[in-house]
Amino acid sequence: MASTPATGYEDGVPGGTTSSLGRATAIVQTLDRAPRSAFMALSVATAVLVGVVDWATGPDLSLIIFYLVPVLVVAWLCAPRTAVALAVLIALEWLVIASLGPDSGASDVVLLWNAVVRLAFFLLVVWLVVEQRHLLRELQRQAATDHLTGALNRRAFTEAAERELARSRRRSEPVTVLYLDLDGLKEANDTIGHEAGDQMIEHVAATARRVLRAEDLFARAGGDEFVALLPGADQPEGVAIARRLLEGMATPSDGVPVSASIGAWTEVAPQEEVEVLLQHADRCMYEAKQAGGGDVVAATPGDRHHLA
Repeated sequence: MASTPATGYEDGVPGGTTSSLGRATAIVQTLDRAPRSAFMALSVATAVLVGVVDWATGPDLSLIIFYLVPVLVVAWLCAPRTAVALAVLIALEWLVIASLGPDSGASDVVLLWNAVVRLAFFLLVVWLVVEQRHLLRELQRQAATDHLTGALNRRAFTEAAERELARSRRRSEPVTVLYLDLDGLKEANDTIGHEAGDQMIEHVAATARRVLRAEDLFARAGGDEFVALLPGADQPEGVAIARRLLEGMATPSDGVPVSASIGAWTEVAPQEEVEVLLQHADRCMYEAKQAGGGDVVAATPGDRHHLA
């Protein structure tokens, strides 16, 4: 199954939180696309340049904030150990400058102590930045996924699907959209309990992770409904994947077999938005449900009532 996209927000997140997280996500995505080696080289060059200026200006003018800039950049973009190594190098650079600079007069103990204090400060900054980076990525993950299944939520799915549709238009490739609705979930909740119902839902997501391809998108649309987008899949391939989903779900999970009705809608380079394609797939799913469930109904713009 495709990995969770960096963007997407959980429905119900307060507007201010959503807006702030969205801006932060955009910044993170921009930085993540930048080459790490280039940022590392630029950070080292910046540290050396600050050291030269520090040597020339002497100890009366503190430039610690300028030493901090490359540490911040590397801590955010690179591995923590890389940021730690840069912090150590900058602390040693400062120690050499303070020891050999034109206005050096402090004792070795004082210089060493000051270098250790600066190193501790840099390491604290590295730790804070790394923790904030992990927190932001966890918030992004939570905002884009369903808490029960780990699948994308509807909003994150829509955003990722629109990007896939734009790609399919550029390449004139087919796309198949699946709309899946569980058969009998309400009855299961009423007769054997909501815990069993949750197990059925989790079983669907686990089956999707096994069956779907790496490039496919899968989401829980709400309740007992799931959707999937299969880039590059024509109708025969889309139907085959849908049937493998049904077969996998039919394998009992903790004694609870899962049946579902699936609608499959296929278009080549579709011009509509993903919500329109989902509506077509939803109508196909409804036909499968009306026919007794546990089956796939597939259609294309030229063949709206084809029973797979």
